[in-house]
Amino acid sequence: MRATPRADARAGNAPAPRTPRVDDNRAEAIRTAWQRSALLRMAAAGLVAMLVLVAVWWLDPGSLPTALVALGTVGVGLAAQAYRRVLARAAAAEANIARLTTEDEVTGLLNRNALLKALEQTIDRHRRYQGASALLYLDVDGFKRVNDLWGRQLGDRVLGALGHRLSGSLRNCDIAARLGADEFAIILTGTPLPDHAARVAGRLIASACEPVTAGEALAHVGLSVGIVMVDAGSAGAEELLRQAELAMYQAKGQGRGNCQFFSQELGDAVRKRLDTEAQLRVALRDDQFFLEFQPQVDSRSGRLCGLEALLRWRHPERGVIPPLDFIPVAEDTGLIIPIGLRVIDMACAAVATLRAEGLQPPCMAVNVSARQLDSNVPLLAELRGAIARHGLQPADLELEMTESVIMSRPDKQAPLLDAMSREGFSIAIDDFGTGYSSLSYLQSLPVDKLKIDRSFVRGLPHKRESAVIVASIASIAQSLGLATVAEGVETEAQSEHLRELGCDHLQGYLFAKPLPLPVLMAWIRERELALT
Repeated sequence: MRATPRADARAGNAPAPRTPRVDDNRAEAIRTAWQRSALLRMAAAGLVAMLVLVAVWWLDPGSLPTALVALGTVGVGLAAQAYRRVLARAAAAEANIARLTTEDEVTGLLNRNALLKALEQTIDRHRRYQGASALLYLDVDGFKRVNDLWGRQLGDRVLGALGHRLSGSLRNCDIAARLGADEFAIILTGTPLPDHAARVAGRLIASACEPVTAGEALAHVGLSVGIVMVDAGSAGAEELLRQAELAMYQAKGQGRGNCQFFSQELGDAVRKRLDTEAQLRVALRDDQFFLEFQPQVDSRSGRLCGLEALLRWRHPERGVIPPLDFIPVAEDTGLIIPIGLRVIDMACAAVATLRAEGLQPPCMAVNVSARQLDSNVPLLAELRGAIARHGLQPADLELEMTESVIMSRPDKQAPLLDAMSREGFSIAIDDFGTGYSSLSYLQSLPVDKLKIDRSFVRGLPHKRESAVIVASIASIAQSLGLATVAEGVETEAQSEHLRELGCDHLQGYLFAKPLPLPVLMAWIRERELALT
């Protein structure tokens, strides 16, 4: 059955949740209002009867018995008529209540309660008669933009139109529901093959990509779909819905506009990802992040010429967590924006501490992500605030961005990069040579330094191809007036070869691993003594 208002009675109601849902609250409000209305009508009728009797007795006390008989006769008729009216209104009120507890008012599809009940019935049917169905969890991509542009009222109209389009693409035996916000669910009944479910999901995604007309607005949205198969061995309805939702998040992570099937491996990975996100929020709140600093040295003199601030996370139970285990999650969730601001502030504080200890640190490099550049948080204003709080100058900070970040949208990034450069901040391209740089953009952007990726350094001095690439990058940088930094230097042979190839600065375990600030202070003093 397709989940329209006609199917509500067949779908039934889900068990009452621990906390009342909006539909349940509205139904209870209607029931209470109707009961109050009925009581008021009965009270009004009784009051009118009493007033009539008082008036008769006042005008002619002798006619009171006759009036009582007449009033009783009329009262019986009126009571019977009122009783029928009350029954009709009660039936209408209960029908409205039943509709509210099973129907979504925006789309006319089933609501979450009814979908869960229908899903339980589907599981029971497969336990009795075998076979399989598929549960699809749909999230509308780009709907937030619709609400932000045109408001919630028009957004609801878009959801209504989309719900109608989705239900129109299904068979009569299928069930469609709106779960809330911009999320839908569909039960494809009697669908034993995953391939069939994937084809239906693809058809729904293609349908949703067509512009949705709502009044004068033309909305462009999409769908990300998670799929889980339903059979005799399935868990309960709530668990199935959760599994389909996890698959939907995986689809979003794959670039949106696609479908993904739930698997146990996926469930474990998504659960780990969600757990990491939650713990990152706690880490921000409890100041669990800290920095370590890796020196950069001049390839000819060996003197300290730069520092790179590297983010670390000290978890209270798991210890220090490697950046690769949490940076991708922070990037995808947007948490990298507040984390990045914290890094900038901690890096500035470290420079101020080094100076307070009588040291003269060189420029401090901090990594800047694409999300930070694209966010609504004014990065330049935050940079100004950080250096002002710690008594620094823009030249004390170097902003590192990966080649892919800068070159993916150079036209959009150029104005911000120009503004930061004019302010006095140095700009470096990290992992240079691993992306798709356009030399024309490299010439026009305000870049000061190229960092040669460690994958090229690793092959030195024996791998000819690596030497050719490093020499080419060094030559390009020299012709453009840019400095070069080679990352991942681990041997004296690599250091010597990089110097011969024209690389200016070196960074790696040969000189120092990433160091806590107190250890860095000692390293700087020892380095200065060794070179004097």
